[in-house]
Amino acid sequence: MDIQLGWHLLAAMGLIGVGLLHVAWGMGSPWPARTPEALARAVVGGMSGGLPGLGPCLVVAGLLFVGALLVVWAPQGPALVRLGAGLVAAVLLARGIAGFLMATLSPAFRVQPFHRWNMWLYSPLCLLLGTGALLSLR
Repeated sequence: MDIQLGWHLLAAMGLIGVGLLHVAWGMGSPWPARTPEALARAVVGGMSGGLPGLGPCLVVAGLLFVGALLVVWAPQGPALVRLGAGLVAAVLLARGIAGFLMATLSPAFRVQPFHRWNMWLYSPLCLLLGTGALLSLR
């Protein structure tokens, strides 16, 4: 497999990085926040239950790792791999767009710390990673 440094590799590295962050959160690390409560407000918003546990975090991490593999393999991969990479791109792009619409659809959402992080980091990152995954299909 001839792999050239490109958008698909950058997207895959981003997906792996976010996946590793979910593993750390699942293991109890509040990084980059100082406390689990501050992390919960920043990454899940007003969810009263706090942070998801190890299981859900590992499921998300696993999906991100599989997504990274599909994106790396897509340029020379069979049709099923390319379909998977297309699905990764679609989900990330939809999440990025939806993140910007959240504040419009729910004004109460704007007062949460999650809103600021979503507008400046989460949604743009999803759009960037989704674009990289989409470009892996060229």
